[in-house]
Amino acid sequence: MRLPRFPSLLLAVCCAAASCAREEKLVRYKPWFAGLEGAQINRQVAIPSNLRSDPGAGMPEDSLRVQHEDKSVSLIAKTGRQLMIHIYTTLAENERDLFTKEVLSESTRAEYRAQGLDPSVAFDALLAREDDIIDFFNAVPYAENTPGVFWQPQGARTFRIEAVGLPRTNLKIVAMDMTMEQGNWKLRWFTPAPGGKPVAAVPER
Repeated sequence: MRLPRFPSLLLAVCCAAASCAREEKLVRYKPWFAGLEGAQINRQVAIPSNLRSDPGAGMPEDSLRVQHEDKSVSLIAKTGRQLMIHIYTTLAENERDLFTKEVLSESTRAEYRAQGLDPSVAFDALLAREDDIIDFFNAVPYAENTPGVFWQPQGARTFRIEAVGLPRTNLKIVAMDMTMEQGNWKLRWFTPAPGGKPVAAVPER
């Protein structure tokens, strides 16, 4: 199963103050799980105060992309759910460069470079596991705010979101590590089910 293609993106122009040096646009789109029903957020997640990025965490999900005057795009990810939206969307839209620059963490990019690899091959590696990623996202639709999810610090401003219990059944990917960099969550990497096929760092031939 391939990722469904999104309809054409709708552009909404931000009203900028006269003193702003550049024009920016909010790129509006409907995330794949924006209409999910039945999942209730019934607890507060204990995120260290120095890693909280409010009020961005409450931003509408269709306002998480900012297009600058020079046509570059910045992605806002103040929660794990917002990061998941960006992972899904960049894969669905084949946005390899944007994924590498705005979604993948600098720590992961550095590991690629240390091995003499272009960090952008991470996009191809995950595209090869798109079905498994979608299954994992369906199991934890609200990321760290999904009821019952296992939320564990990994050190170095990195946290793991792991599916547990029944939602974990038959998943090939069971966890996602994300790290806070410059005020936004970035993707560290995915964890396979115990004994499962590793999420390869490079595309398999």
